[in-house]
Amino acid sequence: MHETLRPVLKFQQTFIQALMDEEKHIKPESIRQLDQDSRQNFLANYISKNNKVRASLIGSISGLFTTGELDFYFEQKRELDRRIIEMSIVRYLSTL
Repeated sequence: MHETLRPVLKFQQTFIQALMDEEKHIKPESIRQLDQDSRQNFLANYISKNNKVRASLIGSISGLFTTGELDFYFEQKRELDRRIIEMSIVRYLSTL
């Protein structure tokens, strides 16, 4: 699944950045002041508490899966949702 997630996340990079930048509680200038671990923890906590952002991230990625990839996604939904969020955070932080 990693072979699928990386290209889809790269393709959705602009969407991920726009989604996160639209959030009023995520201020890039404040995030830049944190160390790397704190940045990831802050975003992970924020996304876990904000169902709208979480659903948007997961939906924008899983919506681009093929039928076979989608079948696998449904079998491993919990783990893949975690990986999608984790990888989205890394992609977003790479743009700061």
